[in-house]
Amino acid sequence: IPADAANYESVTGTIRLTVGQPALSGIAVTSQPAKASYTFGEPFDPAGMTVTATYADGTQKAVTPAFDSVLAVGQTTLALSYTEGGVTRTCTLSGLTVNKKPAAALTASDEASYSDTAAQTFHFGSLLPSDCGAVTGVTVGSVSASAVLASATGDKDAKTVTWALKPGLDNEEKSEAVTVTVQTENYEDITIALTVRTTAKKPVTITGVEAQDGTY
Repeated sequence: IPADAANYESVTGTIRLTVGQPALSGIAVTSQPAKASYTFGEPFDPAGMTVTATYADGTQKAVTPAFDSVLAVGQTTLALSYTEGGVTRTCTLSGLTVNKKPAAALTASDEASYSDTAAQTFHFGSLLPSDCGAVTGVTVGSVSASAVLASATGDKDAKTVTWALKPGLDNEEKSEAVTVTVQTENYEDITIALTVRTTAKKPVTITGVEAQDGTY
């Protein structure tokens, strides 16, 4: 305004002011979620969690962050992110526990005839839960002396157990019950009550042979 404003006519006009939101500086977890312990397959529950955003002018407010609700076995932290005004800030929630999921016991059976001299391979992959993850180990319980049963060591991806029953001199079926224990990424030990069975031998019929009289 001129110092001698009294000598000027009045002038009117419009002044436009733009008041901007202070820039987002960061976010932090200021209240822990009520649930911290999970079992594989349970999604993250943010109930009770408070995440506070801090701005360039020092002001703060509670915000709702984005996160991946799928949790992996052994996971202890969760990444959180919040975007405002084209600015994204992140922080980490700690203190989580994600355990393996309990597994139901399974039963199965497999058989072969006595004429099959080669060891049989029992495929158990289709019995396992589809979300069990990789097979990390296979152990086979003890069997009696009449059987030979072994896991497919080094062949975990094939999910197989190899077995063979020692044939006897009789014409009877033979069977053995054994527990196969499978370790996987996402489930507690999965036990399979496996019954392996060898079917009876077929009788042999001899024809076209005649007995001859004679003295020996």
